[in-house]
Amino acid sequence: MSQFGKEIKKLGFGFMRLPMLEDGEHTDIEQVKKMVDQFMEAGCTYFDTAYVYGKDGESEKAMRAALVERYPREKYTIATKLNAWLACDSEEEWTSTCSTPSRTTTGSAMRNGISGSTWRN
Repeated sequence: MSQFGKEIKKLGFGFMRLPMLEDGEHTDIEQVKKMVDQFMEAGCTYFDTAYVYGKDGESEKAMRAALVERYPREKYTIATKLNAWLACDSEEEWTSTCSTPSRTTTGSAMRNGISGSTWRN
């Protein structure tokens, strides 16, 4: 049982390396939708992503299209990573007092299409 009162199966769906279209630049969203559907049909509900998975948040955008826009929010759990170096404005800030993790998690929530009421920093 998680700290939020949900039972989470041990198997998770990672959005790190997704099938790509022939152009090699964009995720094959239709294929990812099929994969997500099979995963959900098997009773699994835990999904993992991060901004750095793919170019310019491609993984998070794919998750939004394949999962968030297609399933009720209470049916799945999403994990992401805090990319601390992305939260800093300079290398100097990174090495001294970088303390803006909410900036990266807020951006991640926006790309994923998750509302603030269901996103926990």
